[in-house]
Amino acid sequence: MGLGDFDIYTLPLEGLTRPGFTASELLEASRAEENAALRRMLLRLVVAKAPELAAAARYELARDLAERGKISDALLEFEAASQLSDDRRLRVQCRVEVVRLTTYKALHNEWRTRSSEDKRVLKEAQEKLNVLAKELPDDVDIQQRVVVTRAELLRAQGEIQKASQSLESLHQVTIVSSEIGARAFLTIAEIYGQFDDLPTVQNAVGQLVARYPAERWYVERGAELLFAAVEQDSLRGPLETLESLARSNAQGPTVAARAQLRLASLQAELQPEIALKSIKDLLQNFPKEKKVRQEALFFAANLAEAQNRKDEALTFYEQILREFADQPTFRTRAKKAVTRIGLQSAQAHEQAGDLKKAADTYQRLLRNEPELALEKLKFVRGSSTPMDL
Repeated sequence: MGLGDFDIYTLPLEGLTRPGFTASELLEASRAEENAALRRMLLRLVVAKAPELAAAARYELARDLAERGKISDALLEFEAASQLSDDRRLRVQCRVEVVRLTTYKALHNEWRTRSSEDKRVLKEAQEKLNVLAKELPDDVDIQQRVVVTRAELLRAQGEIQKASQSLESLHQVTIVSSEIGARAFLTIAEIYGQFDDLPTVQNAVGQLVARYPAERWYVERGAELLFAAVEQDSLRGPLETLESLARSNAQGPTVAARAQLRLASLQAELQPEIALKSIKDLLQNFPKEKKVRQEALFFAANLAEAQNRKDEALTFYEQILREFADQPTFRTRAKKAVTRIGLQSAQAHEQAGDLKKAADTYQRLLRNEPELALEKLKFVRGSSTPMDL
């Protein structure tokens, strides 16, 4: 039983999708969905209502779990997908991923050997990959997947040059799977990031983003590797390089937006005013980068509040409520902050005798705490005496 087995068969296909929306369309929609929670729900809906597509959906669920570091759950899903599938390629594909993740887990979630037992694990994994490669010797997708996984094993053994050459040679041909192409470039970036080789990391991440922009997790992970290399670069200061990355679209909008956010986080230590300007530029220039905007808005709200700029912090939290109304976790967190900051700000205005500003602040709170806000609003409009909140 995999993680997707829990409560999924109670999900109704009717009522959750428009009339005539097929399970195949739902599967494709889930792959393109940026909201991770909604994507997982859609995939479980496919598992529950479309048995012929259940294996493919469970494969996507397994990928999602692995990318979030839930290796044991991912292994269960890959096993379930393999057992359900009538497609031999998908079965072998799942088994390759099981070998990969089982090895990674045995190495303590790191591609590195520390003992003779680790070496034994790698040798066993290599033998299993050899067997799987022979099952479909003419299937390009499977062979490329095996090549990338072997490169990860070589990397763990310390055979860095061989691993790099294997991955780089792969990109001289057409790669069938975007997942595998993105994984290959990310592995190159990880390898050279260990040696603070910024140009190679930057090139690998640039290729990853240019060729596989839809592989969101790999793009975001690549961006983080790039920024780590930037901050270790002794030839140029990190601020200068991050500014350059933020202005350029060479690595794509996701990397540029994340560069702007990383720049703001560094600026905040000494120049909070400039950091807030950087965040505002990000929000203006990257309207489609939803995940980065979430992080940026919370960062800006916290920074503004730390600077005692409560009205500005309130504005950022209100923007979160508008933009992410469909995400309960973010909405709840922002709503609590709006209420807390709003009441503090209104109290300060009352104590200063500025009842107009106090009333305006309560007016802003009406959407969040209508009963409390109305009570205070009636008071400040009908009195000139400050009230203890």
